[in-house]
Amino acid sequence: MTLFALLATTTAVIAFQQRAAAQAQRDSAVFNQLSGEADRLHGTDVSLAAQLDLVAHRMKPADTKIYTDLVGTENFPLSTALVAHTDAVHSVAFSPDGHTLASAGADHSIRLWNVSDPRHAPASNLIANTPSAVNAVAYSPDGRSLADAGADGTLRLWDVADRTHAVPVGEPLRLTDAVTSVAFSPDGHTLAAADADHTIRLWNIADLAHPAPLGQPLTGHTGAVEAVAFSPDGRTLASASVDQTVRLWDIADPARATALGAPLTGHTNTTTAVAFSRDGRTLATASRDTTIRLWDVADPAHPAPLGQPLTGHTSTVESIVFSPDGQLLAAGSADTTVRLWDVADPAHPTPITPVDQPLAGHSSTVFAVAFSPDSHTLASASADRTIRLWDVPRTLLTTHHGAVESVAFNPRGHTLATASADHTIQLWDVADPTRPTRIGQPLTGHTDAVLLTVFSPDGRILASASADHTIRLWNVADPGHPAPIGQPLSGHTDAVSSVAFSPDGHTLASASADRTIRLWNVADPAHAAPLGQPLTGHTDVVESVAFSPDGHLLASASDDATVRLWNVADPTHPTALGAPLTGHTSSVFAVAFSPDGHTLASASNDATIRLWNTTNPTHPTPVGQPIVGHTNTVLSVAFSPDGGTLATGSLDHTARLWALDPGPADHRICASTADALNLPKWQQYVSDQMAFDPPCGTVAVPH
Repeated sequence: MTLFALLATTTAVIAFQQRAAAQAQRDSAVFNQLSGEADRLHGTDVSLAAQLDLVAHRMKPADTKIYTDLVGTENFPLSTALVAHTDAVHSVAFSPDGHTLASAGADHSIRLWNVSDPRHAPASNLIANTPSAVNAVAYSPDGRSLADAGADGTLRLWDVADRTHAVPVGEPLRLTDAVTSVAFSPDGHTLAAADADHTIRLWNIADLAHPAPLGQPLTGHTGAVEAVAFSPDGRTLASASVDQTVRLWDIADPARATALGAPLTGHTNTTTAVAFSRDGRTLATASRDTTIRLWDVADPAHPAPLGQPLTGHTSTVESIVFSPDGQLLAAGSADTTVRLWDVADPAHPTPITPVDQPLAGHSSTVFAVAFSPDSHTLASASADRTIRLWDVPRTLLTTHHGAVESVAFNPRGHTLATASADHTIQLWDVADPTRPTRIGQPLTGHTDAVLLTVFSPDGRILASASADHTIRLWNVADPGHPAPIGQPLSGHTDAVSSVAFSPDGHTLASASADRTIRLWNVADPAHAAPLGQPLTGHTDVVESVAFSPDGHLLASASDDATVRLWNVADPTHPTALGAPLTGHTSSVFAVAFSPDGHTLASASNDATIRLWNTTNPTHPTPVGQPIVGHTNTVLSVAFSPDGGTLATGSLDHTARLWALDPGPADHRICASTADALNLPKWQQYVSDQMAFDPPCGTVAVPH
């Protein structure tokens, strides 16, 4: 019996081990499949890809590739789909309070969605079935009224004070052809509508129940009018037409509206959309020629083009909109994607996402885009019968008028410094990193690009390095009232690309285009002095230097595409440690140590950030894959004092914040992508053999 028992036990153990091995093999295969599918989907549905990354991360939390993929989602818009329409959705509009989204489309319906709580899937109310397709909807400035533009040539007004029950106001207004666009004036007293009969019509709606025509229809276009938009001051109206032009109209007196100057030309096909910036000084126009143009309309009688057309879309640009904060421009296209540009400096707009990574998720033409009043959510409407709500990252700091060359956290507070090619330094309050705010005016004094800034360990001094060959020290004990200290430090024979304080604050290291590194005694910052001879070893421009937290190591980055580590325990006799670190495919512009000294981050001209394990400084190793997201050269990198956030600055004119703990990425993905990973997709992308267990829980499909 004992022998039989032993055999039975042995058999059971072997069977258990075999089952465990089979399960481990299956899990490994599923993990590899998940990782591969996520990589493939990043270009077509980043929201679903993010959820697949979450599933993979929970299967293997220590996998460094998945870790860096999750960190990379921090600065990319993610979306959730709203499903209720039964045909193409033509238009979306947010109420002025941001709590409601109106949508309308080819299914003859108008719906209102409750979007007041981003933590819950929006629910919709069908408020109207119209006799024809609806081409556009618009809210009045007070949010109590809604206008819809009908394909049957009618324009209807609705009382939507109660978003659960819309009430028609008055009789429909009848035009001679399809109504393609509708807009309320900023004061809510005038309504404008675009007509396919080549005209624009205006009504006085002071008494909403009894709209009165204002003057004669505006004529001048030689083709159907596709879109109309009021300037923020209500004195100018812009219109876009099939005739490939845009016209501006003086409507200071809407009963006597007149054309302003000659039509705006430049587009080579139908102009489909027009939008004014928040300050009214910039007009954006979109076209079937796949481009967007920006115009200076500060003097609307004499508009002038701004820069080159914005490109990237591969088919008709159907809709454009400026964010209410004036920082972004969004466009929806027949190529099924949405694109974002930073337009803080409209003369030099830059894409927010990589050119090859637009906002993807729709499967057909994107007809309309609209920002929420707080600029944090973008709604897109598509021929695929869905609406998507995109969570726009709040971690983009867009104030400089040139490349952001450097970012630095104050170790003793919640201040971030950004330095720019515009010769200035800007201080930011980042106590809440999801809502950074600017502190005061930019610091000026350098006569060329400021290439790097760094705080002293006690947070009271800021050092800046410039292409003007000098280093400047600033007293920032009171961030609201910074002041220069002493005279600029000179000695380098070319641009000073980087500076770094030792942990005790007594030594400053500087790197230069003269291929050398210099050490300075700054124990008395008002009387700084050089230490010893310049350090040599790099074969090209030295772009960056950084001390380890214990002060024993100095890292340097160079245009020779390498990173070097130096032993500077004795700053008068530094020595090189090991071989240069390689992996970047172009110049390395910045390096930074994590607060624990175990990780080194490097930023490169190849538009990526790399992380290195420096626990053993003589044999550092790469951590995961490069982090991508910037659309151009990454010029600077910095860790927050707690090591949980990485800040980067780029030639794409943006600074970005990356949460290094996957937890925030986990939360944001779940909050932004809702049911992106439903049961059918689980079976398709994860496994039909594993129980359905989405990383964000089961979310009901919104209706």
